[in-house]
Amino acid sequence: MKYFLIFTLLFLTNCKTDSEAKSNEDASSDPDLSVKDGSNQKDLSKKDQSSKTDMKIGKDGGEKDLPSTDGGNQDCGKVDVVQFSTTDGVKLTADYHPPAATAKGAVILFHMIPPSNNRKGYPLRVREAFSKAGYAVLNVDRRGAGESEGTAKDAYSGPKGRFDVEAAVKFVLSTDRKCASNPQKIMLVGASNGTTSVMDYTTGRDDKSLPDPKAVAWLSPGSYTEGQNKIADHKAQLQALSLLIVHPSGEPYANAFKNFSENWKIITLDKGRHGTNNFDGGKLEDLILPALINWADKTIGD
Repeated sequence: MKYFLIFTLLFLTNCKTDSEAKSNEDASSDPDLSVKDGSNQKDLSKKDQSSKTDMKIGKDGGEKDLPSTDGGNQDCGKVDVVQFSTTDGVKLTADYHPPAATAKGAVILFHMIPPSNNRKGYPLRVREAFSKAGYAVLNVDRRGAGESEGTAKDAYSGPKGRFDVEAAVKFVLSTDRKCASNPQKIMLVGASNGTTSVMDYTTGRDDKSLPDPKAVAWLSPGSYTEGQNKIADHKAQLQALSLLIVHPSGEPYANAFKNFSENWKIITLDKGRHGTNNFDGGKLEDLILPALINWADKTIGD
């Protein structure tokens, strides 16, 4: 009798242990039921994680929504990759940062010479800095560069470069979106021979219904800036324009305009770099980016 009771006790203990082991094995095999620190709190399941965000990672590492076709109806504040066409039928691609609400104005960015450069010249952190300051931002792949169609040389040689700027201005002014920009508050930024397209739009655009820029910024202008339109031929118009020039000390072109107009401001970067190469994530960027935002605040921000 004594041995029978011992045997029964051992049998019941083994059954309980096997049942607990099986229960733990089932729990560990379920990815939604992993336990942390002995608690009953679940990790996010794969389904939960995928529904947490619909954002996609852009090529420059920033988060972007899926592209929409020809702009579409943008929600205020929704960053997107957009496309729009020029008057000569070239489809351009751009990063669009609409204002969160009513914008102070719009800043349109044009990169250095294509095809070796594209809109990545203006990093996400630079565009976000303008956006956080209250501006709509459009960062354009010029024709022949990045994800845009067209021939690269046409972006800066001949009359077609201004078509890119015209199309970009039309885009930010379009009332198809909830937060169209104020046509009286447009700032155009050109780097290297992106200044050529900006100059051509400002002084010789085809569509006369489009507004003059309220402000312009040139990053490393040069003789190429005047490839189609000479500054001397448009002196009165350009003297009245609020224009910021940022150039490295090793590029003397801008020095000739130090006394050209009281509306022009020239910043010389000691040991600076060419164009958007100053967006280095370091000391040079710490100089140039606040200067650009301050210029926007001064000219299109009120």
